[in-house]
Amino acid sequence: FGEVIALRIIEEDGNFSEEKLKEMRKELESEAKKFHELFYIQRALLQKQDMEKWFALHSSYSGMTEAIKKLSKNYDIFIATAKDRNATIKLLKKFDLKIDENHIITKEFSKHKYDQIRFILNEYKIQPGNLLFIEDILENLFGVKELGIKIALVEWGYSTEKQREDAE
Repeated sequence: FGEVIALRIIEEDGNFSEEKLKEMRKELESEAKKFHELFYIQRALLQKQDMEKWFALHSSYSGMTEAIKKLSKNYDIFIATAKDRNATIKLLKKFDLKIDENHIITKEFSKHKYDQIRFILNEYKIQPGNLLFIEDILENLFGVKELGIKIALVEWGYSTEKQREDAE
């Protein structure tokens, strides 16, 4: 869905308010579904035909791989993602990140971070105050905040400067 909106923003020279983005989401919902289906078909095809080319489209944000490796020595690491399981596992292997596959919650479980985080809390008997959810989409943080977990918005990824300011 974000991909369709991103394309529309590019077409419109990037001049959008938060209200305009919300309005656009409603207008583009059916178009986004079609795009989503085609996107994942094409991604699977590219992975099948040329995995190295697909890998080349992905990079780790500066310092993140090292930070995750360091944190995983003392903490359980979970991944809650809108990516599909197969792609997520392949990317983790590419970046040499060893995450317990049972700790990887993907779009096949639910596309909603709230559901994914609630599952992690319940399944692994984690007290909400002991879970830190790091995210690059502000809406996802607001969506899980009521679970009582700690939240943090990163400076890279899909968040805008204004969203980062609002999050503070």
